[in-house]
Amino acid sequence: MLKNWDLKMYGRKILQLTVSLKRKSIHRLFLTLLLAGFFSNFFPANSEQSKAQEIEPAIEGQKKPEFNGNPLNEVAIFLCRENGANVIVSPKVGKVPVFFQRSEGSFFDQMERLAKLGNGAVVQTDNVLAFMTPEQFTQFHLFPPIEGVQDSSVVSLNFQNADFRDLANLIAERCDLGIICEKSVRGNISCLLSDVPWPIALHHLAATLGFQCAIRGKTIFIAEKKKIGFILSPLQEQNSNGKKVSFQCRDTDIRDVFGAVTQLFSKDFISALSVRGNVSIKFKDLEELEALNAIARTQGFVCEEKDKIWVLTDSMISTKVKELPDDPFPASASELLSICFRDVSLESILGLIAQKSNLEIGISQSVKGFLTLRMTNRAPHEILCFIAASNGYLFSFDGKKVTLKDPSDSPSTIEIIHH
Repeated sequence: MLKNWDLKMYGRKILQLTVSLKRKSIHRLFLTLLLAGFFSNFFPANSEQSKAQEIEPAIEGQKKPEFNGNPLNEVAIFLCRENGANVIVSPKVGKVPVFFQRSEGSFFDQMERLAKLGNGAVVQTDNVLAFMTPEQFTQFHLFPPIEGVQDSSVVSLNFQNADFRDLANLIAERCDLGIICEKSVRGNISCLLSDVPWPIALHHLAATLGFQCAIRGKTIFIAEKKKIGFILSPLQEQNSNGKKVSFQCRDTDIRDVFGAVTQLFSKDFISALSVRGNVSIKFKDLEELEALNAIARTQGFVCEEKDKIWVLTDSMISTKVKELPDDPFPASASELLSICFRDVSLESILGLIAQKSNLEIGISQSVKGFLTLRMTNRAPHEILCFIAASNGYLFSFDGKKVTLKDPSDSPSTIEIIHH
């Protein structure tokens, strides 16, 4: 098949041929028309265009969908922006590709049809549309709105696949509030919100992902519904020195956070061997008791204070800390120890205490793990007693001989720590 440039070349040759003819009569015209007709029949000027013209009638009337395989969250946000609507999209349906064409009917009817294309459902409350899975739809109405709010300033958010905790922090910052998220609060979400009161915006964002919000004082708490009650349970009364702290962190080891905050209040601390997890918190002007309990409860732990030592441990073990007597091991200044360890082998810590205090320390086979603590000017026996109590071990001593034993271990398994 000849290309366009081939046709131009042949055309020039035709003109040259006709000009060279000596006769200017009908012979030149006849020859030109004859050759032009020959090439147009056998070498079409644009074969692709001819094919397109032949195919065009075949596809006429078969209109492609307006949204052809786009992710549902993009389609929902686009349509809601055009209609001035507020929308939130769960990630479990937001990434589903949809083939959607607008049709007759109300805007909500079309949103319902769009949700079904993503195997989801849509709910509309407080002028906010929320797309989610059928399971999330069932749970959505079980989450109560945020109550006890005096300030209802509005927020505007426009994000796709954003971390929910980042959005919650933005809202809290806008309202000058602290925020504490329980460890299970995770997930990305898409939203288009314009001038929505912040309690409504935060409630809908959280409920779409299956979380509940509550506010106490100047702090927002977000957690699973079954855990919010534990986090907000009443705190024991404590004499307060009036000091308050502000603290912020993101995905930080709970032991580091707890240790840092106790240090702000000039207190020692110890975390049980079982304490693990990262926390994301931001609080402002909280007193000691509320701040430390908030940190502990986000990971399902409890904390107790005894003799200016904060213990971070499991709820089943905390009673052993409460039962400890006040200042049970008086010691001279020369015998006091100051130690600080992060995630260090318990056996190594006990070996150091034995060496510094000339003690004979015996442990049973299950007394092991990695410990984090900070103790300042404490009697060796007191440090050992708190290590035992925070982990549910049995503690006994006879002069320079000290024993830490797991209740499930046989006495025959006790070995002496060598130093």
